[in-house]
Amino acid sequence: MGSAPKAPDPYQVANAQGNINYQNAQQNVGFSNADVNSPYGSSKYNQTGWQPVYDNTGKITGYSPRYTQTITLSPEEEALRQKNTQLRGTMGDIANAQAGQLQGLLSKPIDTSTMQGWQAAGAPDAVRRDEAPTDRAAVQDAMMRTYDRYADPRNAAQDAQMAARGMAIGGQGYGQMLKSQQDARTNAIDQAFLASGDESRAAQGAYNQAVLQKYQMGSDWAAQLNNLRQGQLTESIMLRDQPIKEMMTLMGGSAPNTPTFQSFQGTQMSAPNLEQGVWNKYNADMQSYQNNLSGLFGIGKSIAGALPWASILGSDRRLKTDIRRIGGKTLAGVPMYVFKYRKHPVIPQRLWGSVHVGVMSDDVRQVHPDAVYRFKDGYDRVDYGLLQTREGRA
Repeated sequence: MGSAPKAPDPYQVANAQGNINYQNAQQNVGFSNADVNSPYGSSKYNQTGWQPVYDNTGKITGYSPRYTQTITLSPEEEALRQKNTQLRGTMGDIANAQAGQLQGLLSKPIDTSTMQGWQAAGAPDAVRRDEAPTDRAAVQDAMMRTYDRYADPRNAAQDAQMAARGMAIGGQGYGQMLKSQQDARTNAIDQAFLASGDESRAAQGAYNQAVLQKYQMGSDWAAQLNNLRQGQLTESIMLRDQPIKEMMTLMGGSAPNTPTFQSFQGTQMSAPNLEQGVWNKYNADMQSYQNNLSGLFGIGKSIAGALPWASILGSDRRLKTDIRRIGGKTLAGVPMYVFKYRKHPVIPQRLWGSVHVGVMSDDVRQVHPDAVYRFKDGYDRVDYGLLQTREGRA
């Protein structure tokens, strides 16, 4: 029935896939980087060299192409570029010739001796308060003098009238008249006192308002003078900075204009998937081999499909776990088992814990010792092809 297929060389597979990827990458670069011609110029891409590719040991394993983009201006744009370059050079020469003035301008401080000096507003006068008794008393005395000037003649007339009626001093009628005069004067004193307070506060308010107005006028005057000084200082700074700004402009010039083209479009080349490609091919070959064996054992496709793996991966009992005998099933007189592969370096990781069907090498050795051989890894392998042949002869 033949033996299990040999796994392909993964490096040959990877090299073949890498060559295909490399050719595809070169095509993509050519498709993506067309030469461009415009009224302002042209852009061309050319391969100008090779760059070595190293492996992880520093060995050169191949070369990748290097490209150069060349931009050429149209004759009209090239003429403008040359004029622009010449103009910038001329402006730079002028700036260099005038640069000697910078040291003099920067080292000379701004002279403020002729400017308007800073002005401070005058200190405000003390605010007068109405506690001063002399001011209020004077107002009250003046008001009472006015009252007495009019009240004295009236009181004298009343005295004469009382005497003409025969009312002597000390009499009842005279006492009432005198009380009336005194009450009138007391009321006048009270009115004068109140009026003197109003008058004093009015005088105080007028005084304080005048003081405030005087201070405000002084503050406004100081602000005008300070604004004048600020303007003089600003003008002096501008006059000094103007030559510096002009020289910096001359030295800076302007950048030339070049047409804009699409940048180089590279391509990503993925490395081939070695493991996946190798195992896909190997699994396909093994599936074909398993299909050929499926009718030989009469134990179903699921059992026959696992047998070839045992010859490849080992039928040694030490590599298996959960081992269970399958009733009276045998292969060439050797008992059949259901088992799982252990987590062991000899067994591929993806098969760890998977369920399989097969024989045990120690059982085979008792019946068919020539069908068992030990690999250099120290574990037994069983020749299922030989067992299959002998099963068919039984």
